[in-house]
Formats: sequence, structure tokens, C-alpha cells
Amino acid sequence: MTALGLERLPYDPDQVTPGVIGFAVTAAVALVVILLLLDFTRRVRRINDRADIRARIDAEVAERDALERAAAEGQPDAVEEAAARDAGIAEGGPAGPTGSLEAAPQDDAPAGEAEPVERERRGDA
Repeated sequence: MTALGLERLPYDPDQVTPGVIGFAVTAAVALVVILLLLDFTRRVRRINDRADIRARIDAEVAERDALERAAAEGQPDAVEEAAARDAGIAEGGPAGPTGSLEAAPQDDAPAGEAEPVERERRGDA
């Protein structure tokens, strides 16, 4: 068998293991991958948070501009509604994240119990 380059080795090739050095290298690579994933997650969250904040600011600026136009055009109802909504937000009222009362979460109702309007629609009133 020496013609094919296969000689009898002084050890059994099926019993060879990477040893302590192989384990250390594998553990180091795994640790680096975990640290990279944590860093990536942190950066993605930061980008998403900045985008959310930017969207909120844009919405607030657009609402303020609309209110200024409504006040300039002499539409006091729009200005009063916005003031009432802003007062509800400042007092910790039921306004949702966008400031609209329609998007407000209903935390007063017990879990599993339908809202009164929904019960009326179903005929459970």
C-alpha cells in the first residue's frame, strides 16, 4: 500500500481529538459570535428607537402646524379639541401614544369581558 501513499501510522486516526487547544479555539469563536450578536441587537434597537422618536416628532410637528392653520383660518373647534386632548394626555388620561382617544387602550375592563359597545353589537346588552 505504499504506492498509494497510505502507510501505517503510529497512531489510530479514529482516536485523534482536537484536545484542549481545539476546545479553547472553538469556545473563543463561540464567545465572539455571541458578543457580535448582542452588539448587533443593541444597534438595531437603537436604530428602531430613533426611527420611532423621529416619527413621533414629525407627527407632533404636523399636528401643531395643522392647529396653527386651523387657528389662523378661524376654526376654534379644532383648537378646542386639541387642547382637550392635550389636557387628557398631560393628566394621564386615556389617550393613546398618538394622542387620539380612539387608539386608547382600555385597561379598566376585566380580562375576557367585552367592551359595552361590543356587547351591544352582539346583543348581549
